[in-house]
Amino acid sequence: MAAHVAFLIESYKALFLQRSLFLINKYLAFSSAQKVFLLRCTQFVERGCMLRIGISTSSYLNSDGSYKDYDGLGQFTRLVKENIDGLDGARVVPFNVSAARYLLSYVSPFPFYSTFEKSIDLFHATDFRVPKLNVPVVTTVHDAICLKYGDKSLKRRIANPLFQKGIDRADRVITDCHAMVADLEKYWGVNPSKVDVVYPGRDPFFDHRCKFSEIETCLKAFKLDRPYILMVSTLRNYKNIDRLLDAYLSLSSINSSIDLVLVGKMGSEKIHKKMHIRVKQLNSAKKVRWLSYVGKDQLRALYQGALGAVLPSLYEGFGFPILEAFASEIPLLTSGCGAMQEIAGVGNAIFVDPYSVDSIRYGIEQLVQDQTLRVSLIKAGKKRVKDFSWDVAAKQMLSVYKKVTQQKERV
Repeated sequence: MAAHVAFLIESYKALFLQRSLFLINKYLAFSSAQKVFLLRCTQFVERGCMLRIGISTSSYLNSDGSYKDYDGLGQFTRLVKENIDGLDGARVVPFNVSAARYLLSYVSPFPFYSTFEKSIDLFHATDFRVPKLNVPVVTTVHDAICLKYGDKSLKRRIANPLFQKGIDRADRVITDCHAMVADLEKYWGVNPSKVDVVYPGRDPFFDHRCKFSEIETCLKAFKLDRPYILMVSTLRNYKNIDRLLDAYLSLSSINSSIDLVLVGKMGSEKIHKKMHIRVKQLNSAKKVRWLSYVGKDQLRALYQGALGAVLPSLYEGFGFPILEAFASEIPLLTSGCGAMQEIAGVGNAIFVDPYSVDSIRYGIEQLVQDQTLRVSLIKAGKKRVKDFSWDVAAKQMLSVYKKVTQQKERV
């Protein structure tokens, strides 16, 4: 509330000063040089009181206006918008960078975004659509999945070069973890000196504790019984679903009494067809439960009702399910490499070799059977998740914005 009040005060201050300068300029005689000076003063007042940041609504809103909280990108962009807007007088200006508008900004000979550009001081591209603009641009690159695991479709062959152009044009690149800095240099040729690492905060929604009755109602709605272990992820090959299934199904001593519950949409049917068929068959045989998309309230209840969470991915750019598991106070199993090890932190999770079915199986056995370890991991996770705050992340992002706009003003 205090941030929004401060934002309103600064906004009215800017409007008052701008109006005063306009009237002086209109009714008093000034030389051309003096008028230019007044214009610079107006711009300075506006910049000093209100930094206007453009953010694409296509990243976090569906066509019906609902939030895209079912994927990490939508969740990230929504939380950026909510935490930046009003911070130190900053104002977020939402704008829909549709696929067509994005493409036209590079191929059209006309200034396609001229009206939008006049309403912002800087654009923050939080997804892979970095439009061609005549204002400073900051882009967040979350991962290199499109190049490491992407398909060879026409859409991808068009999108990848365009994204390369966008990264090249960006004034600064933000990424979610230190593990991504090397990937930025390897896949896009980004000099590490151009990169700022900003850890996203956790979603405070998952800090809230569900009532026992709420969890039971959710489990009943999905016809689930406890105990179960939970994986929250879009079903794509790099999520390592097949090895997880192999490991789980080989746990003959415990898999008959503990369910594996998968929550997440199917990825591209063309790329992940075999894995999709297997999941559907196991779901039909009731050996594995696949719930596809669930509501956010239901997801929180599923986390808090679980015996533990698993995320043995081959690759992640960050891994929001790690923070969600920690906030839900359940133990976590994840891959001991890359962003997953960095975000979870040593000693806060069971780390496995994602390429080894035996390693994943042994990790699940520890997660389920070692009560002392479970208690220790829950305690460690509760402490670790506090390191990820949107208050801190928003201030760091705003610092990047200011650095970029100040550098542009000096040029």
